[in-house]
Amino acid sequence: MNILLIENDENSKLALVNLLSIEGHRVFISDNYIDGFHLVKSEDISFVIACWDGKTDDGRKFCESLRGIPGGRYIYIILTTEHDSDNDPLSGLSFGADDILLKPYDVKELTLRIKAGTRIISLEKKLEKKNRTLEAYNRRMENDLNLAAELQQSLLPEKNLIAGKCRFESLFVPCQFVAGDIYDYYSLDDSHAGFYLLDVSGHGVPAAMLSFTLSKFLSVSEFSGRSIHTRSEGKKQQLRKPSEILLELNNLFQMELNTCQYFTMILGYINTRTFEVVMSIAGHPPPIIVSAEGKSRLAEGGGFPVGFFRDIGYEDYSFSLNRGDRLYIYSDGITEICDTWEGDNGNIVMDFLSSQRDQSISNVMKNFREIIKSWNKKPELDDDFSMMVIEAGDGKNQGAG
Repeated sequence: MNILLIENDENSKLALVNLLSIEGHRVFISDNYIDGFHLVKSEDISFVIACWDGKTDDGRKFCESLRGIPGGRYIYIILTTEHDSDNDPLSGLSFGADDILLKPYDVKELTLRIKAGTRIISLEKKLEKKNRTLEAYNRRMENDLNLAAELQQSLLPEKNLIAGKCRFESLFVPCQFVAGDIYDYYSLDDSHAGFYLLDVSGHGVPAAMLSFTLSKFLSVSEFSGRSIHTRSEGKKQQLRKPSEILLELNNLFQMELNTCQYFTMILGYINTRTFEVVMSIAGHPPPIIVSAEGKSRLAEGGGFPVGFFRDIGYEDYSFSLNRGDRLYIYSDGITEICDTWEGDNGNIVMDFLSSQRDQSISNVMKNFREIIKSWNKKPELDDDFSMMVIEAGDGKNQGAG
């Protein structure tokens, strides 16, 4: 092992060099702290034996500088001093030294202390190696999570989608790399657009894996060969009731005891010409309807989350939007943040969305992202949150901005 020796007494220096050499160590010698520090930085030195100078700041600066060397290398420091010295060697321990050795040296004691220091250095090197391995794993896992986050983003619909006389916009904020929230909106035929927003219980990768599966299961694609949204009646394809689809999902994705995963969901259709909405709700927060005049109300509906009980029934809820009305659907990550905040009508989210009626739906989503940060009382989000809005109109962007 490479050892740095800083010793101002020639006899002690010779004795230490001989002893350390006999023990098989390679000894580097320095006459002062500054040169010694540069030797430690330039050579592979992990052990330092230095005479202590507690009367000036040099000894303190030396110890602190050794502890500040980057790269994770641990340097074991033994300070030496005379028995009757007034240097206060114990103060060196507070500045980063590991041990104190009094002169004149006892050969056996010195040998044992060096061996003890060597064991600590060996343990530190093993720990450093494991830390590097963990850092490599963490970097790899972070890269994988970043790729998963990109994949999840690719599953989300394009923003500012126009279908018939309806315009769609959305907001997605995961609390971790990936989220249990997923949503979509899509054209089904010349006069209907479908939409859903679901929230898988839990957070992170386990929740995201199920949300990925559900997204593909619910996807509308000409290559899929089957759409869960339609059924054949003769030569025609008819839209299924949202409640039928929720029932099918519930029976297919029953909660297992080892995972206890379930999900809440809103699924429905809107007639893009007449603005009639049909939807079914499975344990999800009720949507908010904001009228063209800025008045807000909660839509009706409710039901059990998907995965709790097999063959339970779901209901369809029908209502019509007027031109200029907006339908907001969101996950409970938003309600959890806002539970302690009350607006004039008891719902701060409804009040905010009403106040934004003169804004375009794109601006509403941007403004909502910012306002919810101020409502959140914690530095980190406890849950994912997402929101979509459907605006009944003429397909043009209503509101300012």
